[in-house]
Amino acid sequence: MSFSTYATIITYIITGVGFTAICLVEELSLSFLAVTGILTGLSLVVNTVRRIRLPRTLRNILALAIFALFLADYLFISRTLIGSASVFLTLLVVLKLYDMKTTRDYVILYSLAFFQLVAAAASTVSPAFFAVFSIFVISAIWAMVVFNIKRDVEEWSGRKEETIPAGIFGPKFVLSTLLITLVSILITLALFFMIPRIGIGVFKSKTLDTLRVTGFSERFEFGSIGSVKLDPTVVMRVHIPGYDAPPKSFYFRGNTLYRYDGSGWSREKERRSPVERGPDGRFVSGIRKEDRLIEQRIMLEPLDTSIIFADAPWISISGRFSRLWTDPSGALHLDSPPYSRIEYTVWSLAEGDGQLEVDKRGLTPYLQLPPETVEDTERIKALALSVTKGADSAHGKAMAIEGYLRANYRYTLKPRQGRGRTPLEDFLFYTKEGYCEQFATSMAILLRTIGIPSRIVTGYLQGEWNRFGNYFIVRQQDSHSWVEAYIDGTGWTRFDPTPNTGIVAPFRASSISLYIDTLRWKWSRYIINYSLYDQIRIARTAELKSVGLRTWLRNVLTRGSSSGREGGKSSVTLTAATLIVFIAALAVLVILLKRRHSNRIRTPGFYMEMLRILSKKGLERKDFETPMEFAARSGLPEAVRLTEVFQRIRYGGTTLDRSDMDEVKRLLEAIKKCSD
Repeated sequence: MSFSTYATIITYIITGVGFTAICLVEELSLSFLAVTGILTGLSLVVNTVRRIRLPRTLRNILALAIFALFLADYLFISRTLIGSASVFLTLLVVLKLYDMKTTRDYVILYSLAFFQLVAAAASTVSPAFFAVFSIFVISAIWAMVVFNIKRDVEEWSGRKEETIPAGIFGPKFVLSTLLITLVSILITLALFFMIPRIGIGVFKSKTLDTLRVTGFSERFEFGSIGSVKLDPTVVMRVHIPGYDAPPKSFYFRGNTLYRYDGSGWSREKERRSPVERGPDGRFVSGIRKEDRLIEQRIMLEPLDTSIIFADAPWISISGRFSRLWTDPSGALHLDSPPYSRIEYTVWSLAEGDGQLEVDKRGLTPYLQLPPETVEDTERIKALALSVTKGADSAHGKAMAIEGYLRANYRYTLKPRQGRGRTPLEDFLFYTKEGYCEQFATSMAILLRTIGIPSRIVTGYLQGEWNRFGNYFIVRQQDSHSWVEAYIDGTGWTRFDPTPNTGIVAPFRASSISLYIDTLRWKWSRYIINYSLYDQIRIARTAELKSVGLRTWLRNVLTRGSSSGREGGKSSVTLTAATLIVFIAALAVLVILLKRRHSNRIRTPGFYMEMLRILSKKGLERKDFETPMEFAARSGLPEAVRLTEVFQRIRYGGTTLDRSDMDEVKRLLEAIKKCSD
């Protein structure tokens, strides 16, 4: 195989790796990727059938046109540096593939492929990037070795060599390349985890398409949540440290709405206030509870809302955001919608029904009734009174309404059209079927007719438990609405009138999908979102481990003196045995290392003796000379023959037998006589 053929193979491997990395950049369109992919394939035909080199003038014109396209795309079309740079680099790679001749051309192409990887690294969060990066490292090392060998062969022979010497690129070469790659990747990973991380980057920008979610603005219409109940798109993943099974049912609270107009819920845009930080730097809710807390590590996908979600009642929150805001209803807001995945930790009460203590003032808006006729309102109130008959407390009445709706109404995503004049009347008195919005709306209005303040809450249920990673996968289909009622002496309390059939989402992933999702989650958590906080936590854990090890060793070594007289002898014996085993293991390790060192191939003594004899004659071996070149320069046939024996032993792995030893002695005597 010729050098040019070998270089072509490696070149298209590296080009394919760069193109695969660019495909991970989500800003690029499929049509652009398809066109550039076809042009890349055609270049392979051109470079294997007939190599061409574009005229210099044409190359410069095309390069200027590509640069102009890059500026236009960045300034007026995409307005994203990563997307525009990815298009620019890909077009340059395609152009260079039609202009491959010299080694310099190959180096330029490999450099462009490397910058394609840089662009993908700044944009994608896919775990596939690690595989692409590993293949690029292997291919790049392979290319460097091939072109260095080509250069050395040409310099040695004094002419351009096209044929690769036999035996160079055999199995040993492949294994050596893979070993070098493995070491390089390990060093890269070590540097990745050791170099201090910072939260700001040159390319920090939008890394994923923002997911549109429903129910978290100042208004939502009937049907808005029901429309996404079949959407399996992941919204967030919630890791529960310390648990191998779901410890409780979680309701991840988002927004609240309190004004009902017959067709949907809304709220006024209220002034937000900053959430205070505690002494430990966490954001605190102000709820003073000494109960057991449960931790939730939430990784939230980029959403088109500034709201973040937490299981209520939350006690504290920590995250890599400078400020956290809240409104009078208790919803949590960031400064703006996130452009990439964010991670934060929530500590909530492990027990309880989601009670939120607030000031009792300002409850009038939560008693507003819809603009129905008096007859309709009285009919709804009569239903509420009949359902709560016998209940002597506000909490008991709310429980009665919740149980009545769960038992007598059917959950469906396709409710029938009844004879009611409004959606509420239709649901309560005619069809008696619907989804979570109808159930929550009905309970809230039933409560208000009997004087209990209520409001609608939108958020997410806990989703599907991934047993491989011990976390919840919360999808769009897990969006939900429920009710919070104000109970005197308790505060805002959660009620969910939706039957259990409406709480269980229709889509469930297979075991393979759950395992793949675990890998994807770990990649995002420990690679993409690896931060200075993680480095500090790892350092503290290592410090605690080392302290524990030192304490254990100190206890073992001092156990004899701290034991009683009866157990003193056995403790001393145990300590002595431990020390003996440790010393023996250390001695074995030293012996193995020495044996390994002694087994290394050393320069035979007879060759060193020949060098000493010739140095007396004034012949010194130069640093740049090979053994055989030095022997030839000496002009002694005996030196050439002795060098052949030396090379057979040094590089061939053979040993001297008796006849060889006799020949070596004879050759040394002859060389010594010639030098006298």
